[in-house]
Amino acid sequence: MSLEIPMTKLEAVNAMLADDGSRKTDPLTSPTRGDVIRAVDTLDRLSRSVQLRGHWFNTEKVTLTINGSSKYVVDAAIVHVEVISGGPTNGTHGTPKLVVRAGYLYDTVNGTNTFVNGPTIRAVAFRLLPYESLPSSAREYIYATASLRNNSQAFGSRAIDRDLKEQAETALALLNEEDIDAENLDQTLSPHFLQMMHLR
Repeated sequence: MSLEIPMTKLEAVNAMLADDGSRKTDPLTSPTRGDVIRAVDTLDRLSRSVQLRGHWFNTEKVTLTINGSSKYVVDAAIVHVEVISGGPTNGTHGTPKLVVRAGYLYDTVNGTNTFVNGPTIRAVAFRLLPYESLPSSAREYIYATASLRNNSQAFGSRAIDRDLKEQAETALALLNEEDIDAENLDQTLSPHFLQMMHLR
C-alpha cells in the first residue's frame, strides 16, 4: 500500500489502484476500466468536498464588476463568494444576499441576478484548484480519504483501512494546523491589529 504523497492526479489514482490491488493506468484521459473510472470519480468528489469548506490555500480576495448585461460574472472555478464591500445595498424585498449561481452572483432575497449600475464588489472567494495545485497536506488527505472510500466500497480490507485512516487523520490535523497558522498571520496583518500595535 502506498503511504507517500501522490504529486499528480495520475499518481494519486495509481496509488488508489495499488491500495486495492489493481494494476496501474496511464494516462487518465478517457479511461475505460471500471476501477479507474471509480477511482478518478472518488478522488474528484473528495477534492471538491474538501475545497468547498474553504482553506488557506483556496481562499482569495477578488474584485467583481458588472458586465454589459448588468450581471456580476463569477469565474467557473469559484464556488463561494462572501462580499466584503461594495455591491448593491437595497432591493424590492430587502437587503440583497448574494450567492454564486450558474456563473453569476444571484440575490436570493430579491430573486435576481441583474443589477443595474451595480457598484464594484470586493469579496472573499473559494476557488476550486486542480489536484496538482493543492499543498501536500491537502493532497495527502484527499488521496488517503478517497482511497479509503474506494477500498471500502470495493473490498473493505481492514488492514488497508486502518493505515489509510491513520494517514488521513494525520494529514487532516496538519491541514487544520496550517489553516490556523494562516488565519493568525492574516489577523496580524489586518488594519485593526496594526492600529492596536501602533497605539501601544
